[in-house]
Amino acid sequence: MLKAFLCHSSLDKHYVDIVAKRLGRTRIKYDAMCFEPGVDFRDSIRKAESESLTFVFFASQNSLNSYWVKFEIQEAEELLLQQRLHASLAVVVDDNTSVKELPRWMRRGLVERVRQPSRAAQIIDIHLNRLRGLEVEPLFIGRDELLAEFETKLIQAPAMATPQIIIVGGLTGVGRRTFLKRVLKDKLSLDTGPIFTLEATDGIDTLHAKLLDELGELDSASNLSAAIKLFQKYSMEERGNEIAKMLAGLAVGNCAPMIIDNGVLLDADIRYTATHN
Repeated sequence: MLKAFLCHSSLDKHYVDIVAKRLGRTRIKYDAMCFEPGVDFRDSIRKAESESLTFVFFASQNSLNSYWVKFEIQEAEELLLQQRLHASLAVVVDDNTSVKELPRWMRRGLVERVRQPSRAAQIIDIHLNRLRGLEVEPLFIGRDELLAEFETKLIQAPAMATPQIIIVGGLTGVGRRTFLKRVLKDKLSLDTGPIFTLEATDGIDTLHAKLLDELGELDSASNLSAAIKLFQKYSMEERGNEIAKMLAGLAVGNCAPMIIDNGVLLDADIRYTATHN
C-alpha cells in the first residue's frame, strides 16, 4: 500500500524505465518488475493497483491512445472512488499533450509536465513521502537575519537582471545546504535537487558525467562515451556553456539543482577557479 503504480505506454518505456530504476522496487508497482509471466494481464493490473498508494500516469499521445492504459485508468478511477487508492499524479512527458486531454478526474490531482525522467522520479518520491507523512523539515533555528539578507539580495534594481545562480560559502557542517533548502522553498517556492557533490580531486569533466547520468537522455554506454569524448574536445568556454545548458535543463518544474563544491569550481574565497578544469 506504500507504492506508486506506474501507468504508461510501452512506446514511452525508455523514459519510464529510468524513473523506475531511480525509485527502486520498494517504491513502485511497475509491470517490468512485478507482473508475473503467464498471469492474465488484467488480473496483474488489478492486483498491482489495489496494492498501491498512488496512481502515476505518464501522459503522452502514446499513452492516451493505448488500450491497456485506458484499462488501467478505468481501474484506478474505480479504486479511488472506493478509497482503495489514495491519490493520483499525472506526469506529462511530451510537448503535444495538454492537461485538457487528461481524464477529468485526473485533472483534480497533481499534474506536472516533465521532460527529464530523473526529475519525474524526484517528483514521485516527494509525492509519496507527503502521502506517507514523511516530509520532515530540518531543524532551522537562529537564521532570521540571514533569511532577511538573502531576501534583500534577491530584490534587484529595475535595470538589473534577476539572479540565476546562488552561491553560499562557509565552513563544512555550518548548515549551508539546510539554509538553501529552506530559503529556496520559502522565498522562491522551489524544491532542491538534484544534488551533485564534487570533491577536490574531481574536475568539470566529473560534473559533466554526473549531469549526463542525471538527465538520462543517452540510452547506451556507447552514446554516453561519445558524449564524454566530445565534451573533452571543447574549449573551456564551450564546456561552461554546455554545463550551463544541462543545468538549465534540470531546472524545470520548480526545481533548483545544487552543486556541493569542495574546491573544484570555487576557491576558498568563493571565486571561480580554473584548477582541475
